[in-house]
Amino acid sequence: MKIVRIGYGETINAGNYNYENLKIWLEADLEPWEDPIQSIEVLRKKVREIVNQKEELSYIFELKHQAERRISWANTQLGVAKKRWQEAAQNWRDLIAMFQSVGASESVIDRLNTSFPNEPNFSPVGQQEPDESDVDESDVDEIPFG
Repeated sequence: MKIVRIGYGETINAGNYNYENLKIWLEADLEPWEDPIQSIEVLRKKVREIVNQKEELSYIFELKHQAERRISWANTQLGVAKKRWQEAAQNWRDLIAMFQSVGASESVIDRLNTSFPNEPNFSPVGQQEPDESDVDESDVDEIPFG
């Protein structure tokens, strides 16, 4: 028997959540002087290089996905903090209004106005600011890992 064509392949997980597989397959036409066993080993090494690159890429995409989830979580927390800040600021304004209604002096009102700190920066990380209606306070302290 004369072997003129050889092939080698591996089936690997596609790295997504749809349970898909990829088949990496290489074929070669042998020259009369080439050893089929050694040639199969060359094909195996080349397929393995491709699989390793695919696995490395999958790992990088998983790290990216984890980072995106964490950024999303941080932005949710920023939205919750901003909403709480706005509620606290409104409560402070209501308190000042109450002091004004009972006749507190202007110096007391001025001290109250200046004692409330300036609003911090609530700008989201890496995206446009979320709509305040999208903020859900039940998301507080739930850090996504892995």
